[in-house]
Amino acid sequence: SISGGNYDVGSYYYTWTGAKVFATWGVVTASYYADFEGTQYSSKINNIYDVGIVTAGRTFSNVSLTIPVSSSTSSTPARAQLFFIGTVTSDFGQATFYLRLYVPQNASAYARLSVLN
Repeated sequence: SISGGNYDVGSYYYTWTGAKVFATWGVVTASYYADFEGTQYSSKINNIYDVGIVTAGRTFSNVSLTIPVSSSTSSTPARAQLFFIGTVTSDFGQATFYLRLYVPQNASAYARLSVLN
């Protein structure tokens, strides 16, 4: 999900600052904040910050917050991602998590959580 922050919209553009990007998977919750903008013809992620991770196993490692694609093209949305390896529970063990923010041009931003184990 994406929520909160300051959303400003004009005739041909929007900006969203301090947007909280977050997801929950079972006993794991991950989040970060993002500033991004878009128009009918382009979109851009300007900043990502303030990672929050909570796991029932209380351990996580290899945390990385990056912007692999800062600006969109007609076929590729701008993309930010939080990566980490978390211990879900002692029974389940470890899993790899990606919380991605996608900002396509001429469409609404959205978030996706991927879990690999």
